[in-house]
Amino acid sequence: MKTLSLALILSLSSLHAKASDWYYSFNIDSFSHSEIAPVKQVFDELKGPPIRKGNAAFTFDAIELNAQYASWKLGAFMRYHYLLNFSADTAELIYADKNDVEVQANKQYELDITANHVAAKGLSLAYTKAIGNWRFTLSTAYLDADQMTDGRLHGKLQTDDNNTVDGEAFLAYAYSKDLFFKREESGMKGKGYTIDTEANWQNKAWSFNWTAKDLSSNIQWSDQDYTTAQASSDNISYDNEGFISTSPLLSWFETEMQIDQALPTQHRINLDYTANAYNTFGLEYYRFDTLGFYRITYSRHLNENTSLHGHYDLSSNAVLLGYRFKNLSMGYTADKPNPEDAYTLGLHVSLGISF
Repeated sequence: MKTLSLALILSLSSLHAKASDWYYSFNIDSFSHSEIAPVKQVFDELKGPPIRKGNAAFTFDAIELNAQYASWKLGAFMRYHYLLNFSADTAELIYADKNDVEVQANKQYELDITANHVAAKGLSLAYTKAIGNWRFTLSTAYLDADQMTDGRLHGKLQTDDNNTVDGEAFLAYAYSKDLFFKREESGMKGKGYTIDTEANWQNKAWSFNWTAKDLSSNIQWSDQDYTTAQASSDNISYDNEGFISTSPLLSWFETEMQIDQALPTQHRINLDYTANAYNTFGLEYYRFDTLGFYRITYSRHLNENTSLHGHYDLSSNAVLLGYRFKNLSMGYTADKPNPEDAYTLGLHVSLGISF
């Protein structure tokens, strides 16, 4: 990592740019969304009030420092994401287990949950090319990851009136921290890459932007901890009060293997219309993996250096309130006044400096 960083810095330094030609920026981005419960409750293992119907929850967080000269931009960053996709039955079972709530009798539950998690740091290099009213950017990044989860738990469970559960469940997953059997952590790290792209078009009144993050990616984990397991109805039952009771899984197998892990792709599309010197109206579509968010945007330009901006998310009912002054931009997103009750929660801070 240090060798690569030095090589890239020396490469840019060879351009013999004046100090005034450089632009430095610092960005913080965090966005979390849950379909079934407030974000805080998801992080608390669903302990709390009853949950909604839904199939996904995720968080994406990043901190980056960039240095830009002309068409080139060099960045250093830390990033974290956790994505869960699950059946409604799975969420109901997890909620019942964590809150000591009875599950329904005489019902077949479809158990299915997948997890994709990575925490990494790295370096990025981007190049921007202008062609007429268009600007195209291609960015590639080197990833050094030290946390991961990638796998699936699935099966079927059938409840009856006799405080018993029949069925089978199967687990296959790679991990840096074993959530099921508390296996000793190996401390293995993954190395990989990701590619981002961006396209901008603008004329006097209209502008269009498309950004794709992690459009192509791969992290290779060598000798990563991996477990397969199977549970059957012989070790799943109710206790006397009708709550789920489980004993250790009948069988599991622990090994190490090479894992190739892809990152969830993100897309953001904006179409804006500047009506006059004070007002800009727009539409935005944001997509994280398979989850899409449709937004109506608005910016109020107070003067050349200052503006207020925001959006209303039609998919999550979340509102963004933002402020920009020169090269400082801040934004906060939530669907509830109290952050602890929010199903959608976001924060953005960006600061740029020219020398």
